[in-house]
Amino acid sequence: MKKQKAVITNNQGSENEVDVEVIHLTTKSRVIKSIQLCFGLLLMALVCVFIPVFHFVLVPTLIILAIVLPFLNLKNDKALTAQKIKCPKCQNQVAFKTKRFQQEVKTFCPECRSQLKLFLKA
Repeated sequence: MKKQKAVITNNQGSENEVDVEVIHLTTKSRVIKSIQLCFGLLLMALVCVFIPVFHFVLVPTLIILAIVLPFLNLKNDKALTAQKIKCPKCQNQVAFKTKRFQQEVKTFCPECRSQLKLFLKA
């Protein structure tokens, strides 16, 4: 885990520079998480086979998700740790949950209801 400079912006254009803790994920950990996701979705599809009528929709959907989502998950090479950051508009503390990402993290300020985007500086 290391501290990194980031910029937080809202949809009105206000921005602040903040320090955030970011975990850089290894290729091995990303592959393991993607395999877990794939097998979890396939297990859910197997369970859904026994649900009458709904299995015609659930099983194909879960199988498609089991193929697509792990590949999308492999792209996320960073993880933001849970922390509180000030909103650039209302200066309220906004909780960012632990989340894996590639370029930006989005959330909403509960006070002023503006969308916040967090970008890492290079």
